[in-house]
Amino acid sequence: MTTSETSSPNNSSLCDNCGKVFANKYVLGRHLQTHTGEKPYCCSECGRKFTRNSHLTEHMVVHTKERNFHCDVCMRAFSLKYLLRRHMVTHTGEKKATCHVCSKRFAQNSALKKHMVSHSGIKEHKCGECGKLYSFLASLNRHLLTHTGERKFKCDICGK
Repeated sequence: MTTSETSSPNNSSLCDNCGKVFANKYVLGRHLQTHTGEKPYCCSECGRKFTRNSHLTEHMVVHTKERNFHCDVCMRAFSLKYLLRRHMVTHTGEKKATCHVCSKRFAQNSALKKHMVSHSGIKEHKCGECGKLYSFLASLNRHLLTHTGERKFKCDICGK
């Protein structure tokens, strides 16, 4: 076997969806979850789902009473260092992430990523009561309250 044969991409580690090549099948499998949206690891405390068990394990710290990371500005405490770092932009107002479609700016890349769904036109969350479609599950859940009477708002489509 020549060097070029060993260093060439293995077809079994090539993503058919986007063409990216990965070191092995395991890494490819993890990557495929970004296309399928599969999140097999669920938090028993709050129901939040994760693509990786390590992310779930890291998340579980937020449910403990231990808050060792404190904001020097407002004294709010956090269970994880990255949560404190993410919080700090609320004091600086810094917004590094910019939407290339509408130029809206965001403090976190995760907020930009969520925002991008609004430009996709994809609305896969449907109200079983009136048929209205939403891009975000949270938006549908908020809308469902209009049908239960828990909120004093009316549905734009059915008037309920």
